[in-house]
Amino acid sequence: MLRFIKHNVDSIDGVAIYPIIALLTFFIVFIVMIFIVLKMNKKHMDEISNYPLEDDNNLNNEKL
Repeated sequence: MLRFIKHNVDSIDGVAIYPIIALLTFFIVFIVMIFIVLKMNKKHMDEISNYPLEDDNNLNNEKL
């Protein structure tokens, strides 16, 4: 199955750039997410870490 796909893809000019673009996109998103997490406020991080443990009623009352 892979050889059929590989044969079709090899005939496209400049196809080698797509894996490089995908890898760079992954690393850019990964680095940006690390930066956001490191710069996040500790109080906010503690607050959102407790969301799965809270009741839905408490969350709805706080938003009002």
